[in-house]
Amino acid sequence: MTASKRNLSFDIARAIAIYLVIIGHSMTGLWDTWQSNFIFAANLPIFFIISGYFYHSKRIKDVVQTGVNTLLIPFFIVTLLYITLRTALGEIVQHVHYLNFQTLIPLIYGNGATGQSPFGFELSSHAGAVWFLPTMFIANIIFHWLMKSNKEIIRFT
Repeated sequence: MTASKRNLSFDIARAIAIYLVIIGHSMTGLWDTWQSNFIFAANLPIFFIISGYFYHSKRIKDVVQTGVNTLLIPFFIVTLLYITLRTALGEIVQHVHYLNFQTLIPLIYGNGATGQSPFGFELSSHAGAVWFLPTMFIANIIFHWLMKSNKEIIRFT
């Protein structure tokens, strides 16, 4: 297969995985049911298999630079916009002081939902699905580092 030809099977698999992610995150009334469990059991494995199939070696420096540009910068832009809008709306509409340490840490931490950090901070504020961007940044670095490793245990090939 030449570089200019696309494999329709991979495009279909990727489309199905994207569709499953959207459905899974839209199933508000069906959380923790067999339907949502099935969807969440299938969508990410499809992405990981496709990503692994198309893996090609890169320098760690390039992985970091690409990740900063495509993952971290968008994450911080969305988070700053969220903080700005939430602060303005909180002050003007609700007359509540939103901007404080307890609300900033969860957002910068990349919190996707209400919870508690490993350090014991109450993560009451969150910017939603953008938590995935810094997580993906770290996962890409670890994945490429492991793939460059010559250890048989890690390579599986």
